[in-house]
Amino acid sequence: MDDRTIQLGPHLVSGVIDNSVKGRTTGHLVFDGLDEPVLLDLAGNAKPDLAGCVVRFRRNHSEPLEPDVAELLESPQRGPVGRITAAGKSDARVTGREPVVPVLDIQWLNVAWLLRFVIEAEGCEFDIDLPRWTLSEDETAFQQRECESAEALFGQLCEEFEEDCLDEEISDDQFEKIDAILPRLEAAESDEEKLSLMRKALGPDVGEHELAGLFEAYFLPDFEPSFDAAPETDWTVGLLLVDEELRSLAAPLGDSARKLFDRVDAEEAPACIEELSENLGLLIFRLLVGSPLDFTDEGLLIHPDSMLRQLEEERRRCESVIAYLELEAAAGEKTAFHDLVWPLRKQLEVVAKRIRSKKPEPPSPGEGSEDDVPF
Repeated sequence: MDDRTIQLGPHLVSGVIDNSVKGRTTGHLVFDGLDEPVLLDLAGNAKPDLAGCVVRFRRNHSEPLEPDVAELLESPQRGPVGRITAAGKSDARVTGREPVVPVLDIQWLNVAWLLRFVIEAEGCEFDIDLPRWTLSEDETAFQQRECESAEALFGQLCEEFEEDCLDEEISDDQFEKIDAILPRLEAAESDEEKLSLMRKALGPDVGEHELAGLFEAYFLPDFEPSFDAAPETDWTVGLLLVDEELRSLAAPLGDSARKLFDRVDAEEAPACIEELSENLGLLIFRLLVGSPLDFTDEGLLIHPDSMLRQLEEERRRCESVIAYLELEAAAGEKTAFHDLVWPLRKQLEVVAKRIRSKKPEPPSPGEGSEDDVPF
């Protein structure tokens, strides 16, 4: 497990998982050391053994949570389902046979904290209602692809977050070297000249991320938001619910974006393709997963105008990348990126068409506006 994965299994006392509404999993979890249950409001379904069911469970033993882990369990927890099942596992320690040991396996991704929470708990007593609905084979395969896409995009966001935090690794010695040449840097006529002077001062071992972090610290102004308190309004006015049809239309786009991301991650790619991959990752994550601010009791909501602008921007970016790749192919340099980027343009158009067809009527004056939406 990586350092963004939190193991909660030993601390679980009891709980309820409710997947009676397709596409949404709610419930609560009781942990040893927390005064209140942790509520769940997750996007996605349980595995076929628990899909459509309400599951109650309890354990006879648990361990207290560490205080630093307890602080991360804010309620409600929102994000995509990773895995929810009680299918069990084989216990090979019993000679001659492999009985199934009931194991509660619950995993979800917390978008706000960029954390993966994992519960693997044996010895649970279960009370499982009959399913309200079941997953077909196609729905099960779609759910698996959706989970894989969410995991890949979650990993991409974590990488970008780690890169943003690299400036914390810059040493005091490096800051002192830059301070020593600061008058020369301030007199430099271009950013390229500044970077060249900084490279010379820091020596040949300086990494590009360290250099970028130092440049940002000295020469890029801090963002200081300034806004007046907005009047209390219904912020959901004018928003669009991400329903099953829209999710199914967005799924092929998510698959294509994940394949492009995997290829970019595995081999050197032109800068324009790297930029396309990163932007698509964030767009799909917002469309299929959302953030805590995007959820109401109905489910995930998006701002249609904002999403349409993003879709159009990425469609144009696709066209530019395709034109670049066709020039490369004409010069005898055709790569696998061409076949990965080509479907994206049409898939972006399909999703945009669906959003336009379901776009709510604009709110009347005083009912709320785009500026009131907390995205």
